[in-house]
Amino acid sequence: MRIANNSSSSRDFSVTVRFSSASDIRVYGSWNASVSGDDDQVTVRGTLGAGRSITAGFQAGKDHDDSVRSATCSVSGGSCRVS
Repeated sequence: MRIANNSSSSRDFSVTVRFSSASDIRVYGSWNASVSGDDDQVTVRGTLGAGRSITAGFQAGKDHDDSVRSATCSVSGGSCRVS
């Protein structure tokens, strides 16, 4: 995901990606941010300097063989979309 801070001061960010109920998601790795999650959501957090952007992401898996796609996302102080 690409996260941008268009303001003139540093900002903390938090992006939550939600999956279908009982997806049993487990996070195994991440880059450029702190990531936590389990069951049906993953949250990406960090601090971004003024006028900066980053690409952050995570590796996750699940115990079941069926595939799962993120359904919704939310951002503290901003907007996001699932594509």
